[in-house]
Amino acid sequence: MAIGPVKIGGDIVGGTAPFTGRVFGRTKLASVTVGGSLVGGSASDSGRIHSDGNIGPVSIGHDVIGGSSHRCGFIESGGKMGAINIGGSLVGGSGGASGSISSHDDIGPVTIGHDILGAGDESARIIGGKLAAVTV
Repeated sequence: MAIGPVKIGGDIVGGTAPFTGRVFGRTKLASVTVGGSLVGGSASDSGRIHSDGNIGPVSIGHDVIGGSSHRCGFIESGGKMGAINIGGSLVGGSGGASGSISSHDDIGPVTIGHDILGAGDESARIIGGKLAAVTV
């Protein structure tokens, strides 16, 4: 199912169960705006923005922070991804691929206001097809 623009005033926080703290679109997410942070939890796939199809622009007001499990604090598109703006830092947790941005196709320009800090395997990474630009 396609989802129109999503606006969350505070944080998205993953928990101790898989798929908690998650915004998910089966075919498309028009755009996602989070006023606070995207924070991964201790279970896999928690604290996550994900679409099986394209994702339009994503704006995170503060930080994207990975968790202690796989793909926590994670932004992922099965198609193209629009511009990504993170006001704070992209921080990987101890979980693999946590605190990361991933697209199966091209990614628009990525702007990160502060730091990129990795911890676990493949954490705090930006991966996809063509990447328009990265500004830190």
